[in-house]
Amino acid sequence: MFNGTSLMNQAFEGLIGSFMRRLTVVESRFVTPKVKITRLQGNLKGFNFQLGDAVAVLVGERKLRNYTAAFVDLNLGFLDIVAHIHGNGPASHFFEHLQLGAEVQVSIPRGKSFYDASVKKQVFFGDETALGFAVSLLPFFKKHKHDFHYCFELEAENKNSPALLGLSNYTVFPKDGSLVDQTWMEQQSDFCFADWQSANFIITGNVNSVQTLRKLVKNETLANKIYSKGYWLAGKKAL
Repeated sequence: MFNGTSLMNQAFEGLIGSFMRRLTVVESRFVTPKVKITRLQGNLKGFNFQLGDAVAVLVGERKLRNYTAAFVDLNLGFLDIVAHIHGNGPASHFFEHLQLGAEVQVSIPRGKSFYDASVKKQVFFGDETALGFAVSLLPFFKKHKHDFHYCFELEAENKNSPALLGLSNYTVFPKDGSLVDQTWMEQQSDFCFADWQSANFIITGNVNSVQTLRKLVKNETLANKIYSKGYWLAGKKAL
């Protein structure tokens, strides 16, 4: 008897096996009750990371979720992921209960470059879902002696997470809808944009915030480049 479900499962498992690696959890800690950083280790031979690249993590049966690599050491086989633990979704449950020694399947990295080292000024916008990307950028900002500033939209319980992850030069906005209120943001334009004309702007996180901020940056600055990518939208899964 033809079993379509079985064939689909076999096809999915074959696909997973062809582009994913099994890594082991060697460190894992909560930065705040809702932000957790996990270090995985294993064979990363052939992985080619560029800033902003994401890996897909198998967080449940046939469920993949994307995470930007916060830190990578190809020689030692280290890969760090910063996860936002919120709601009852499969990814939140997976990372909340992840223990030392567990195996995690991750895909080869993919994405596009969100960074131009030749531009002196760099501005980054994001929320909890963008903390990993923010962490990955910091060594490059310092190495190339950029003027840089991070702007984060965070829940109150996570307001200290940037400092606890080692970030500096940042401002935290409350996650109360302010960043999707164009009128409110226009009132902050002097603070947010006055000293950052001709900067590169990297805008990530909530799709609605990304859209509002991208429009404001185009209107209020002489931005060198604007890189933007929405990581999540209320009511949508696995952007």
